[in-house]
Amino acid sequence: MKHAQSAQKKRPAKGDNFRGRSLGIRDHRSNKEQRQAYFRHHRLEFVNAWLQLWLTPMATLLSILVMGMAIALPVTLWTLLDNVKMVTGFWDQGTHLVVYFKPDVSNDKAQMIANSIKGNPAISESQFVSKDQGLKELENQLGNVVSLAGMQGNPLPAALKITPVDISQANVQAIKQNFSQYAEVDEIVWDDLWFQRVEAAINFFDRMLFVFLFGLATLIVLVVLTATRLAIHSKAAETKVLKLFGASDAYIRRPFLYAGAWLGFWSAIAALLFASLVINWMAGPAENLLSTYMGSSTFHGIDLMKAFQTLLLGVGLAWLGSWIATAQYLESTR
Repeated sequence: MKHAQSAQKKRPAKGDNFRGRSLGIRDHRSNKEQRQAYFRHHRLEFVNAWLQLWLTPMATLLSILVMGMAIALPVTLWTLLDNVKMVTGFWDQGTHLVVYFKPDVSNDKAQMIANSIKGNPAISESQFVSKDQGLKELENQLGNVVSLAGMQGNPLPAALKITPVDISQANVQAIKQNFSQYAEVDEIVWDDLWFQRVEAAINFFDRMLFVFLFGLATLIVLVVLTATRLAIHSKAAETKVLKLFGASDAYIRRPFLYAGAWLGFWSAIAALLFASLVINWMAGPAENLLSTYMGSSTFHGIDLMKAFQTLLLGVGLAWLGSWIATAQYLESTR
């Protein structure tokens, strides 16, 4: 019984940073004291990692500039692409299909068909234009240039203006197929070639943004991985002493992870500054281009959500690079 109690007392606490199994060191602290020491060490390493970066200011600044420029490129492209999508959103609201009925179809019959498509999820709005309304609109457009008063009868057909939910090719084709089943429909007019080109261009730039982001993210991870390996090499003697005293892998890894996180944070700040400068430089021509299509300047820069996501991206990639470097080192010293 006494041997069992003695063995239980010598057993190190679970999750202790310094296990000390090889030296027989025991931790007499309570669980509360161990938790306090754990969080205290996190605070100390968080601050110490920031101070350690600036012991080599030139190397740190060069790393921040390289990583900042790598992050700034996809952030700038991302912002410009969002503005292009806003333009297409404006086109979505102002674009409609026109369904022309055959001239011999009465207004009542055309109105019945128009009522039958209400509630269609692919259609946002619909406006029925009777033959008389179409003739009045034509007279208003022609003005005094041509007089329609002497014309016998009304040769214009009834029409239906449809605003789709979106201008995707699949959605518009679904609307066309829905109306093609009616024998009373003569023609469906929509400039689909232009919008197909716009949609294809947006899909292309979406994929190009992903390729840029993936390639530059890999570059950032490699830069931080190399910097962390150099830091580990400079502290190899200190790390060996800590391992002799039974320091856990998490304890040894922690300062390098915080150093990488700080590096990623300031690189993201630099990227936001670079991207803002480029976007402000392009804002004037971009506003003129957008006003040509939309009639007003609606160019938007980097908002708070985009800035927050950029910070998370920079910190996360740098943390990943530091973790890979320390994992490789710890695996090689086992």
